[in-house]
Amino acid sequence: MAITAEGVLGERRVLLIEIGSRCSFLDALLDMDHFVTARTVEWLQIQSSCLVLVINEDLLADKAATNRARETLDLYVVSHLRYLLTRYLDSRASVIEVELASYVQRGLMAPQEMYHHVEARLMSGIDAFEAFLADLRRVSSLSRAEIREHLQPIDAEDILREPSEVHRVAAFVGTFFPALSQREFERLVLLLLGGETTTVERTRQALGSDGSAVTIHEEITERWADRWRRSADTIFRDCHLSTSPSEDGVWTVSFSEPYLGEKLRRYFERSAPWYFRAQCAKLQESGALFFFDLSLAAVEGLVGLFVERALADPSDFGSPWLLEMVHGLRIELAGEPSSESPEETLKWMLEKLAEAQLRAHFLRRLAFLLREMLEREGLRPRVHEFLSSLIQSGEHSALLDLVL
Repeated sequence: MAITAEGVLGERRVLLIEIGSRCSFLDALLDMDHFVTARTVEWLQIQSSCLVLVINEDLLADKAATNRARETLDLYVVSHLRYLLTRYLDSRASVIEVELASYVQRGLMAPQEMYHHVEARLMSGIDAFEAFLADLRRVSSLSRAEIREHLQPIDAEDILREPSEVHRVAAFVGTFFPALSQREFERLVLLLLGGETTTVERTRQALGSDGSAVTIHEEITERWADRWRRSADTIFRDCHLSTSPSEDGVWTVSFSEPYLGEKLRRYFERSAPWYFRAQCAKLQESGALFFFDLSLAAVEGLVGLFVERALADPSDFGSPWLLEMVHGLRIELAGEPSSESPEETLKWMLEKLAEAQLRAHFLRRLAFLLREMLEREGLRPRVHEFLSSLIQSGEHSALLDLVL
C-alpha cells in the first residue's frame, strides 16, 4: 500500500484517515488480499506505528465485501449514539443507548433517522430530549407506519402549501445543500430566484375628489428576490428551517426537524420532477460549480446534485452536458471565443485560464465532478467522451493536469 512508502508514516506515529464518501482507496481496502494486509501490518509493527481508519458505516452496505475485509482487517463498530449521549447524559448514556438501539433493531426507526432525532433533541436541551424519549416509549407498541406518522407529522406538502416560489426555492436549497452558511444559503436562493416576478394585489388609502377616504386596489409586479429580502425570517419559519452553530463557530442552515430533508428530497424527485430538473439546469447554466469563493459544503452539494441527475436522466447528461457544464465558467472570464464550436470554446477557456492563473482552481473543481462520476459505472462512458473532446481541443497539457 502507498502508506508504506518512505516518508509517509514515520516511526512511533499514529495515522488517522477519515473516509466519509465512496473512494478508490476504500474499494482497494475492501478488496485487499491477506498477503498485502499481512505485509502492511508487519511494516507498521516494525515502525511501532498504527493506522486507524474511520469509515462511515453507510459505505459498508455491501455485506459480502465487508465480510471479506473482516478476514484480514480488524473492524469495530463505534456507537454514534453512545458518543452523543455521553456528551450530554454522562452516567445514564449506556442504559439509554440500549433502549434506543432496541427501537432500531425492531425496525421502528432507521439508524440514521435515530441519530438525527437524538442529536437534534440534545442540541435543543435535556428537556427536549427527555420529551422525545417519553414520546418514543408511549408509541413503541405501535406499528412502524404509525410511529413514523406520529414522529414525523410535517409533510412536504405542508411546507409547500403556499403558492410561493420563494418557499419552494428555500426548501429546495435546504434539502440539497445541507449545512450551508447563512451567506451561501441566501446566495443560492437568490441565484435560483433570478429575475423572476409575480403579480401581487395591494390596497392603499387615498383621498377622493370630494375629500373622502377611498380604498384603491392595484396590481403590482414584484420580484421574488425582493420578497425574500423583505420576508426571509418568515419564509425561514414557514419552511421549518433554522440556524445552528457548527464546530468551527459558523452558523449553518438546516431543517428544524431532521426527517424533513428526506421527505422533501422524495417530493422534489417524484412529485415535482420538472421543477427539480429546471432548478438543476439553472445551477448548471450559472457556472456555480466554478464560483471561486464557494465552500466545500456547497461544492459537494452541487456535485452530488449533478451526478444524481446524470444517473436519473442519462439521455440528457452525456458528453455535451459536461461541455455545457464547463462552459458555465465563461461567466467568470472576460471576452468571447471566436467560434461557437464546443471544442473551440473549451480551448479558448483553457487559454484564458492560463492567463488569469485560474487553471488550478478550474481543474480541481472539474476533477472533483469527474471523480464522482467515475465512481458510478453507468457514467464512466460520459467521462470517456468528455476526455476525448478535451483531446480534440488540442489541450493535452490540461488533460494531463486533470488526470494527475
